[in-house]
Amino acid sequence: MSSPLTHRRHLSSLDGLRGIAVTLVFLFHYYPRNRFDPISPVASSGWLGVDLFFVLSGFLITGILLDTRQQPYYFRNFYSRRALRLFPVYIVFCIVVLAVSYAFGERPTRYTLPFLLYGSNLLSGQHLNLGVGGVLQLGHLWSLALEEQFYLLWPLALYLLRTPRKIFWGCVCGIVFSATLRWMPLPWDAWNLPPYSQLPTRMDSLLSGGLLALAFRNEHAMSRITPARARRMAWACGAILLASMLSSRTLHWTGWYTLRIGYFFAALLFVAVITLTIEEGTLLHRIGGLPALRFLGRYSYGLYLWHQLPDRWVQHMLRTLEPRSHLLNVAYFAAVFLACVAWAVLSYHCIELPFLKLKNRFAYSDEKKAHRVVVDQNNTEPVNAGERTPTTGLQ
Repeated sequence: MSSPLTHRRHLSSLDGLRGIAVTLVFLFHYYPRNRFDPISPVASSGWLGVDLFFVLSGFLITGILLDTRQQPYYFRNFYSRRALRLFPVYIVFCIVVLAVSYAFGERPTRYTLPFLLYGSNLLSGQHLNLGVGGVLQLGHLWSLALEEQFYLLWPLALYLLRTPRKIFWGCVCGIVFSATLRWMPLPWDAWNLPPYSQLPTRMDSLLSGGLLALAFRNEHAMSRITPARARRMAWACGAILLASMLSSRTLHWTGWYTLRIGYFFAALLFVAVITLTIEEGTLLHRIGGLPALRFLGRYSYGLYLWHQLPDRWVQHMLRTLEPRSHLLNVAYFAAVFLACVAWAVLSYHCIELPFLKLKNRFAYSDEKKAHRVVVDQNNTEPVNAGERTPTTGLQ
């Protein structure tokens, strides 16, 4: 890559990488397992799509914060834009969850509100009466909660650290702390969900993406990032990740070695994958640029948010149909996948996009100078050309 990245440079190949990540998650949740089906091993390891999302989020969010940390209204603009991106459709989602749960006889409890307001990873697995989730599957909310907690804390951490050198060491210390914490003999040894779903034990994935964002904004570091080195790193980390799964005798995230070793090397693997996806001329760059994957990437947030709600009904239908053959499995998965994609597209254009267009009210200084703010991969919105842009200070 010839020049350092900035948050204004849209990397279309990363949209395709989002598409791959959400497809992996969908395979994990919905593809019927069959020992003779060649897609089943991929589906069983599809939980890695969430880890890819984590590293990618850390990379993109840290990049935005690095580029804007000395601009006016640093906190206001970041949190307002994140709210416009995430909250409108999530509020509608919560209304649907509460309405359907109530219709099926469930009644909210004191845990319902914190569960839905990005606290699901803190409450899941404690056998609490949540008042929701009896007929709807809400297990996937843990990852959205974890990311939202990261979005809340990371801008303040970067603001306090200030210099790239301190930010670098902050990321390194956080990664080491997180990876070490998963080895500690804490009560979760009997059940692996807490270290899988809590920010302190998963932030190494997000911070690994943050380190990559730093590297792509430093000319000296960029000179050392080559496709050949990234490929070697990907193969080595992929081999260690696979070995941890095989040693654990499961492709799922619950394996003993996977938890203690695999998560860390999965993060490094996806750092290499993102690097290769960004670098022009690589196979992953071409794959990431495929229109179908970019399409899925555009709608990936809504697709992830809505996709698991009907899981219990779909699984009941699956048990009734009892598909056995590979072709029936593929047909079943394709039908559910396409239905969810259609719903995500409708959700995006009816709920998300109108609010995304309001991002021009919280434009960064460089966007004001260009009089354009990127709404998504297919949209830009004009910024008021007459608005004065302060050049110093953080507010």
